Formats: sequence, structure tokens, C-alpha cells
Amino acid sequence: MIERCPVLSGPGLLLAIPTLRAGELRAARQSLVTYRLRLPRQLPAETVEAFLAGWTGTFPPVWKRWAIGVPFLVVEVTSTPGRIEHRVLVPARWQQLLEGLLRAHLPSVRYEIVP
Repeated sequence: MIERCPVLSGPGLLLAIPTLRAGELRAARQSLVTYRLRLPRQLPAETVEAFLAGWTGTFPPVWKRWAIGVPFLVVEVTSTPGRIEHRVLVPARWQQLLEGLLRAHLPSVRYEIVP
């Protein structure tokens, strides 16, 4: 007689999903890629808004988010006298998506990956 696997049934499955998602989130944080952005002085705010709207447009439907995750990005802005620096951190999994959106919505912005 075949016994049921407690991990793959009922409460076991409900406990396994958050555990798997936590592991995936941990892996995404460990794979962060940092980009340094060079923005032109006269960059219109509308182009940055279009970039951010493009990023949020990539979110999967709510019912799918628990399974595949949500692409997240971190924006850092630091300043020193006479200089403002912009960095974007994104998991390696979403790296191509970020570069495509930068090329599409912010073509005048130069970017490079920094260690």
C-alpha cells in the first residue's frame, strides 16, 4: 500500500510554500547586481516616470505572485558636495528586464555594472 506523503498534502503543502518562497527571496537578495547610472542634467521627470511605470507593468497577476515572485529593484541616491550618484540594485534574474527598460525609456542614461 502506498502511503501519502505528509509534506505534499493539506497542511504540509501550506507550510512548504512559504518556506520555498523564503528560500527564493534569500537567493534573489544574494544575487543582487548593482548598476551605476549617469543621468544627464536636463533629464525630464516624465521619462523617469515612464521607466518606473514600465517596471511596475512587469508585475505578474496577484494569483501568480506567490509562485514566481515579484521583480523588485532598489534605488539608491547618494550625494556629496557637488555630486549626486544614482545606483540601482536588481536580482540577477531580472537584469535583462532592467537593461531593456533603461534602453527603452531612458536612452540618454548611461549605466554600468559595478562590483
